[in-house]
Amino acid sequence: DTNGNAVANAADSQKKADDAKNLADAAQSRADVLDAYASELEKLAADKALAADEAQKRLDDIQKQIDDAIAQNPNANVTALLRELENQKKAVDSATQAADEAKADADAQRAAAEDAAQTAQQLLEAAQKAQEEADAALDTANKQTPSIQTGGEPLKLSAAVYRHNGYKLDNQQIHWKAQSGFERYLQLSTDCGNEVVVTAANSDDRTLEFDLIAYTDSGLESAVKLSVAPDFVEAPTFLSSPRISVDGGLASVSYELDLGSRKDESLVTWYRCDDRRGGGAVPVAVSRGGKPLKTYRLQSGDRGKYLMVGVAPKHLRCEAGEEVRVVASRPVKASQTPAQKAYSSDFSDFPCSNQTSLRPGYWTIDAFKPEDTRDYQWSVDLSKPCWTWGPGINGAKGLGIQQLQQGARLRYTPIEGKYGDMSVCWQLDPAKDGGQGFASARMQYLDLFIKFDTRTLSGYALRAIRTTKYANAVDVVLVRYDNGMVSNICEPVTVDCFLTGCVMKVWTEGNMLKARVEGPMSRPELASDPNVHRSADLSAPIGTNSFGGFGLQHTSTVGTESRILIHSVDVRWR
Repeated sequence: DTNGNAVANAADSQKKADDAKNLADAAQSRADVLDAYASELEKLAADKALAADEAQKRLDDIQKQIDDAIAQNPNANVTALLRELENQKKAVDSATQAADEAKADADAQRAAAEDAAQTAQQLLEAAQKAQEEADAALDTANKQTPSIQTGGEPLKLSAAVYRHNGYKLDNQQIHWKAQSGFERYLQLSTDCGNEVVVTAANSDDRTLEFDLIAYTDSGLESAVKLSVAPDFVEAPTFLSSPRISVDGGLASVSYELDLGSRKDESLVTWYRCDDRRGGGAVPVAVSRGGKPLKTYRLQSGDRGKYLMVGVAPKHLRCEAGEEVRVVASRPVKASQTPAQKAYSSDFSDFPCSNQTSLRPGYWTIDAFKPEDTRDYQWSVDLSKPCWTWGPGINGAKGLGIQQLQQGARLRYTPIEGKYGDMSVCWQLDPAKDGGQGFASARMQYLDLFIKFDTRTLSGYALRAIRTTKYANAVDVVLVRYDNGMVSNICEPVTVDCFLTGCVMKVWTEGNMLKARVEGPMSRPELASDPNVHRSADLSAPIGTNSFGGFGLQHTSTVGTESRILIHSVDVRWR
């Protein structure tokens, strides 16, 4: 346990979430029983009310017989009818009283059932919130991969043995060892005991990650992944400073470093600037994976802007040095850029740092709490990052951009112009591999914008949302945005393909908005459910507009198991 407090907090949070879920389940069971009993009493009350009505009809019939007899013969003998009338009046009073009492009982029971249902819903929401907190606590614990560096401070680890359900054992000897093949990269203060001090001994160029294993003679094992870095050297110096050139639609940077025999892993960042001095610089592309991004394909948003490139020198055995920047001598000409007919990205060079201004040709990268989530208590903090690039977990395979805050949002504002029909296609992987997509059914959804005014938040979107209908499927629906207010414009469809490899495409054809949601995976337990579909085709009539913006809004909590990994987007304007 290298991060005992975080692990203990995660375990405690999960126990609280489990307890809250059990309490909510018990409350729901009670509410279901009370609802069933209330329904029985309501049926009984309805039967008694019907009996009272029948008694009243019989009374009215007797009275009519008396009236008809007297009308035909004022001296008619109606004594027997009068006696029956009095008896029937008593029967009506009795039936009416019974009906009223039955209705009062049914109303009281229904009120109790509704109170129980409300309590169950509150407990369910509390349980969902507790589970979100538990997921976040587990995410925090998982993130704390300990790292040590040769020549730096050692690391102290501890371990303990537990029975099932968390009962601690003190009669087991604990041993320590490095993952096979990595023994020479660290030194252990002991190979036996509840604690061990680990010192890095990595003399290679590479930072290594491997497991340190705690085990017992009886066969129990646990492991923690360590990051073991070599002692770093100074960043390489420039033998020739960065120079920028533009040939056609491709910008390039050239430079030379004193690398010796090591490979260049410099961090190269491309910027758009408002002037020759680099004013108003906004990053538009970045290096990743130890591969310097030495070329940049010009985009329509570069028109009239000055390109700047920054190079932070680095190889695998040093931290990045100070960034050296150079600005192009001339602004980008319109003839050097493509028309705003298409945009596509796999986000491998996408700058994830917050960028909150709205500018034509730029991405706006932030987080936002939409109006339709006002009933749920959460907020955004734009002083912290909203997006990151990296690997996903569980159902999220490979690399992509993913959310770091609830409410994470992306908006792309195209260059100024009037836009007609357009299409937007996203390929994504929800980390949730059970089909539910999001942490809970608390207005947690993914909206994919189209024909969107990024400033007024008006236009349309394809929404995937978790509901209370299924714990292993989501609803998809087309929605209209009107100054940030959202309304459905078609009937939702429940799908179980919101899983690894999901493709969500939305497009316009004149005054029609259309979408298709599909993927290679589904939930086998839902195969026979006629209300759940393997894919969905949606359509709705819309009013035309000249907006060309697109993007997305995510409102789920963002423990690693609730994120959505975005692999790519492809946009076409017509």
